Amino acid sequence: MAVDRRDEWMQVTRRGRVRVFAIYDHPRDYPDCFVVRAMETAGDIPPWCVVFMMEAKFADTLEAARGLLPGGLVKVGPSPGDDPVIAEVWM
Repeated sequence: MAVDRRDEWMQVTRRGRVRVFAIYDHPRDYPDCFVVRAMETAGDIPPWCVVFMMEAKFADTLEAARGLLPGGLVKVGPSPGDDPVIAEVWM
C-alpha cells in the first residue's frame, strides 16, 4: 500500500526547486514500455506545479526503468489518487 507523503513533499518544495522522477507502467502515449519522466517543481508556486519536464526515457521492465534513475533518490510514491499508470515516484 502506498504511503501518502504529500505533507513531506510540500515541506520539501517550499525550500525551492525539486526534481522528481516518475516511472509509468505502459502509459497511453507509450503503451509498449515503461517510461521514466523527470519533472522539476517549484515551492514558490502552488504545490504540485511542474515548472519543467525533461525528455522521457524508455525501458522494457520496471527494474530496467529503475536503472535509468540517478543514484541517491528515495521512493516516495505513488500517492493515493495518482494516475494508475504511475508505478513509482522518486525524489
